Order: sequence, then structure tokens, then C-alpha cells
Amino acid sequence: LDYFRDSLTTALSAGIESAIMNGDTTDAHADLNTTASPRLWSEGGRWDTSAVTSAAGDHRRAFIGLRAAAFDASTGRNGSAMSYADILATRSSLDNGYQAADDLLMIVSPIVMTKYLLALAETKTLDVFGPAAGILNGSIGKLGGMDILISGAMTDDLSATGVYDGVTETKTGYVIVHRPSWVMGNYKPQTIDIDREITKGQIEIVGTRRSAFVDMSNGAKSVAYAYNIAT
Repeated sequence: LDYFRDSLTTALSAGIESAIMNGDTTDAHADLNTTASPRLWSEGGRWDTSAVTSAAGDHRRAFIGLRAAAFDASTGRNGSAMSYADILATRSSLDNGYQAADDLLMIVSPIVMTKYLLALAETKTLDVFGPAAGILNGSIGKLGGMDILISGAMTDDLSATGVYDGVTETKTGYVIVHRPSWVMGNYKPQTIDIDREITKGQIEIVGTRRSAFVDMSNGAKSVAYAYNIAT
């Protein structure tokens, strides 16, 4: 019983993380770009697509996520160079007032961290980056004053245009987001309810969470998305 309860808790958290990164409420979802999407996208093998019987039942239809919001704000850009200067160029695509380093979060795929950020001349050695150097820690927590978060929801199976198209699956990316501009609201906090059906001898476990992910900047350029990064 504890195992299934913990699994439901993990699944709810992973679903929220996925929707924050990959959600879109438009009829033609950015990924696969059809009204049936993104139901057929397993998102790097994370989801059992056969279990999602309709597009409306896909958690990535819950709200507009960061990648879709960047496209809407015209702050999606080709980030294939993956130099320190190019990362700052992605950051500079945000509106004035949304570029303060302390308020920014850089969300990267695992491969962006291991293949690119740890290899930057500006971060990899002790003489340049001090005790936070990647050569010592295996990861870096900050870059240009921005906090860095690794997320499996930022996948490595995207196309050169920054979306999942089901054909080209060799690219990844990262987003830079102004954290105060994005708020998670909970109408119903996460709950795990357990009930026993005595006539059948069955135990039912149901996990529930009702949330909204809201752009408090009212459509300003508060998030940027760099894509077309080779895996």
C-alpha cells in the first residue's frame, strides 16, 4: 500500500513538472502540432502513451507551459552555439525589468548540463570558477548569477525547431525564466485518498491535485527558450 501511495505522489509531481515545461492549451498543441497531441509523445520515455485515451486527458493540456509561452512571446531562439555568450543572448531576449540574475532560473536538460555547461571554459576549472567548478562537483548550481535546475521534462528528443515532431528526435534545449512572474496556484492541494471496498476485497487509491500555472507578467517577455541543441 505504501508503495502505490508513494508512486501516485511521484506521478502527480512529475505530471506537474512536465506540464510546467511542456504544457499548451491551444487546439493544435505545439508538440506534434495536431489536435490529438501531445498524447502520442512519450516525452523521453516518461509516459505510457497507450494509457492516455484522449488529448483532453493529457496532463500537458492543463495550462500553458514555459516552452509554449516563450514561443508566444517570440523569445524562442536557436541556441545551438551553446557558448557562454550565446546563453547570455538568450537571457537578453527577455524584456527589461525581467533580466535581474537573482530572479532568473535556467532549466536545462540533463544532457545540456553534462555535455555543455560542465565543458564551458567559464565554469569547468577551479582557477576560473573557484570551488563551485564543474570539475570538482560534477554539476554547477549557478551561471551568470542565474540558478540552474536540471529537469527530465526538458527532453532530448526534440526537433531542430524546438518541438517534438515524431520524426527528428536528436535535439534538446533549455529555458530561462523570471521566477517572480510565474506562480503555481493550488485550488485543491495534493491529496492521496484510500478507501476499501469490503464487498470485493479491493483497496482503491486516488491521487488528486487541482492547480493553475499563471503568468503574472501578463504576457511580457518573462521566459526565453533556446532550442536546436545537439544531443
